[in-house]
Amino acid sequence: LKFYLVEEFEGIAHQFQNHDDIRLILKYDESLSHSIYAASDMLIIPSIFEPCGLTQVKSALILE
Repeated sequence: LKFYLVEEFEGIAHQFQNHDDIRLILKYDESLSHSIYAASDMLIIPSIFEPCGLTQVKSALILE
């Protein structure tokens, strides 16, 4: 299942690689994550991946 999901996301990233408004980046990038948090009005985080509120804490710290 894990490898299947990776292949699915890689396919989606390839599908939108030349799109002006959509980008899917499949790597960890701390600088990019700070920019996304700072520029976002709202983030939708599935609770299966973020069950304890760390995203909200990180957002609050970045915006201070």
